Amino acid sequence: LFIPVVLINYIRNLKLLTPVSFTSNILEVIALIFCFYYIFAVGPFKYEETNMVSSVKTWPLFVGTVLFALEAVGVLIALEHNMKTPQDFLGKRGIFPWCLAAVISLYVAVGFFGYIKYGKGIEETIIASLPKDEWLALTTEGIYAIAIYGTHPLQCYVSLEILWGNYIVSHIKNENLECFVEYTLRTGAVLVTFLGALLIPHVDIMISLVGAFCLSTLGMAFPFLLELCTLWPDELGCCYYILFKDIFFILMGIAVLILGTYVSLHTYISS
Repeated sequence: LFIPVVLINYIRNLKLLTPVSFTSNILEVIALIFCFYYIFAVGPFKYEETNMVSSVKTWPLFVGTVLFALEAVGVLIALEHNMKTPQDFLGKRGIFPWCLAAVISLYVAVGFFGYIKYGKGIEETIIASLPKDEWLALTTEGIYAIAIYGTHPLQCYVSLEILWGNYIVSHIKNENLECFVEYTLRTGAVLVTFLGALLIPHVDIMISLVGAFCLSTLGMAFPFLLELCTLWPDELGCCYYILFKDIFFILMGIAVLILGTYVSLHTYISS
């Protein structure tokens, strides 16, 4: 699998990545339909194995996982700058809010119904919870794997653009080496993701750790801190509501950073 993933990451043009990503999204929808088929049409729900409210100690893990789900925002914002009509991206009629609402709804539906379906036997992902000896379940895993393959270069796009455009290309004096160095960088990025998948156990806990450690600052504290610095001191709204709102989310981001990182690390080490 390594070589095919490396080759698809050699695509540098977003216009060429668009049909690949679109096809992958369709495959993901098909895989989700099959997952919902197993949830609602195959076997009973296991209500007796579920807890209405989990222990407070696990809440930071949940928050970290939720924040990790927002990691695609960085990719979306970068794509906005490459759109032909970026004004259609945000706003009440924009693409982003509607797509984000759909994604959140799918997260909630898969998490809620998947949990009451499989109870304590739920795996780290809903795909892993499907039966291992049925052709439809195996087909679903294959479809989802192809979808992940097609979206992999888009996930690497922003980090590669930052590394290449801001730090590496300016230090290359020989133009003949630019192409070689860039492809080497892309190969290295794929290698890092493969090593992570192979060497890191308990992916669910690692997802919570990354969400709590990275997204609590990049997705919560820093944006509101930047807004506060930009609008200070004369544009803080009526009764300084922007000031109080920003302080609230900054403190919340710091709290999630400390508690979420601690609980995730403690759980990871214990497991």
